Parts: sequence; C-alpha cells; structure tokens
Amino acid sequence: MWISRPTSSCFIWGESKHLGFLLLERNHHTFIYHTQNTQMSSQQAIQTGVFCWAELATPNLDAVQPFYAQLFHWNPTPSPDPNGDPYTFCQSGEDTIAGMYAFQPGEAGQYPRWDSYIAVADAQHAVNVARVTGGTILTEPTEVMNMGTMAAIQDPGGAVIRVWQPHKPEPIPAAGAPGTIVWNELATRNTQACTEFYTEVFGWKAEYTEDPMPYTVFWKDDVRAAGMMEMGDNFPKEVPAHWMPYFAADDVDHLQTLAKSLDGEIVVPAQDVPTVGRFAVLQDPGGATFSVIKFSEA
Repeated sequence: MWISRPTSSCFIWGESKHLGFLLLERNHHTFIYHTQNTQMSSQQAIQTGVFCWAELATPNLDAVQPFYAQLFHWNPTPSPDPNGDPYTFCQSGEDTIAGMYAFQPGEAGQYPRWDSYIAVADAQHAVNVARVTGGTILTEPTEVMNMGTMAAIQDPGGAVIRVWQPHKPEPIPAAGAPGTIVWNELATRNTQACTEFYTEVFGWKAEYTEDPMPYTVFWKDDVRAAGMMEMGDNFPKEVPAHWMPYFAADDVDHLQTLAKSLDGEIVVPAQDVPTVGRFAVLQDPGGATFSVIKFSEA
C-alpha cells in the first residue's frame, strides 16, 4: 500500500496491495481470529506484554467526540479527576474502550493520531531495555493521575509506542465487539532492528512468513500481540514509521458512508482481502487515521 502525509500531518493510506492481516491463523484453509475473538471479560487482569489501551490525540475534541460516538456508539465521558489534565474516556456500555485528549493547534511535536499502549510490569525496566536496544526515550516514566506509570519510546525504525505500568490490576479492554480495537500493526522500514527491539523490550517472539506477503506476527506467550510489515518503495520517503489500530466492524461499507457524512474522510475505500475479511481506512474530522475491519466467518 502507499501512504502520503496530508497538510494535517496525519497518515493517509491509498490503494492497498496488502495489509497485515496475518494476526489471523491459517487452519485447514480458514483464518481464525486469535486475540480473543469474543468480548473479553472485564474481570480478567491485563496481561503484560500485550496492548492494553488506545488514546486519540486531536486538535478538535468537540468535532471528534460526536464523530466516534455516532460511528462506534461510544459514550464520551470526561475524566472524573478534577486535578488532572482534561481527558475523555470513551465507553461502550460498561466497557471503557479508549481515551481522548486535545492539544493546541501548532503545539510542538503534536499531530492528530491514535497512540497505542503496551502493558508492562515495570516501566523503568522497559525504558532501560529500550535504551540499549536502539530505542529513544521520548518521555521518561511518569506518574499519570495516580493510576499508573507511562513512558513514550521511539523504536529503532522511528515509530512511537507507549508503555503502561498500572498501579493495581486493571480489566482487559473489551475486544471483538463492534467499535473495539482488534489489532495493532507496525509499519516500518527497519524490520530487523524492530524485531530485536520488540522481542527484547516486551518478551515477544517473532514469527515471519512470506505467504501471502512478507509479514511478522509477534507473540506474547500463546497470544498474538501485534503485527509488523515493511514499508517498501510504495511508501513515500516522507512517511514515517507508525502503529495503526484496527477497530471491529459489523458493516464496513456502512461505517465508511457514515464517517463521510460525519465530516470524516474515506482514505481507503472498503475492499476485500480473500479469506480474511473486508476493511477500510478512515480519517476523523480532527485528522487522525484508523482502520475498520469485519473478519470473514471461519
């Protein structure tokens, strides 16, 4: 696929030759979604080394809140901490799906995006290992609202990932239901260095395949943690490495039409990936890009 950077500084995906859907396991010529194909129980504790949170940074919170509320049936709920920075939790029923916060237009280092967090037992240890495996520490371990410790790390390929050390056991985010995140994928120009980095920092194991395309699946124990694809010549040089979230959808075509009607953009129109499912890439009114997917029936 090719990507270009628009004036809003977010990522735009164009005609796609392939996407990293090898989060799916080929089994008797079918693909089975592995990372909890039913909604996760809110009573289970987050496993370290897997994605635990997603967060939207946007210059226009007033525009994106109703967008996601109508697109995914989320209920935006302001943070209950009056002493904390303004923050919105996105809820679906009793489940909290993601977070949102606003930055000032023109603020240094900020652009519209979805950020991904990986749970760790010790944020300082993760930072220490990242330093010696080619990572750059953008934010040192920092306490957040008395809830846990966060750090931001740039991997050797240039993509930014965040780590989260909760102070007490937290429920696993809901996954599998429409509007929940079902996959996270790294696009990078340095797969070799990133493989070493992520396996060392998070204890992942890498499984590489070339069928039907070159792709790496990262495992944490018996759980598929993430995917990685190489940014080839079809990616413009100015496009940086990045992580991409995928949200589950019941009807991809309906969501792309709805997104357009809500002042979003259709970046990659809905299309099928044989034996995998149907996906589209969308952009919210604030300029952040994300994907939606409906998996094929096994």
